[in-house]
Amino acid sequence: MQNPKPPNILVADDHAMMRDGIVLMIQAAWPDSRCEIADDFQSVMAKIDASNDAERFNAIVLDLRMPGMDGLEVLSRLREAGKQV
Repeated sequence: MQNPKPPNILVADDHAMMRDGIVLMIQAAWPDSRCEIADDFQSVMAKIDASNDAERFNAIVLDLRMPGMDGLEVLSRLREAGKQV
């Protein structure tokens, strides 16, 4: 039986301490996981646009109160753009 591919997770938060804490918790649960970080909604959209099928994010952790655009609005824009999340 083939081992499943480790999860690829995008963590988006404008506070570095929160981002780092979330990444640490994810990596404690899934040591082989790959975490990318974003500090604003433009970075989230750019990272998702740059990902391909092989590197697609399995999950996105979004801050609900990022400056400029909150996590729910980011999610709405991703869905409008036809991105699978």
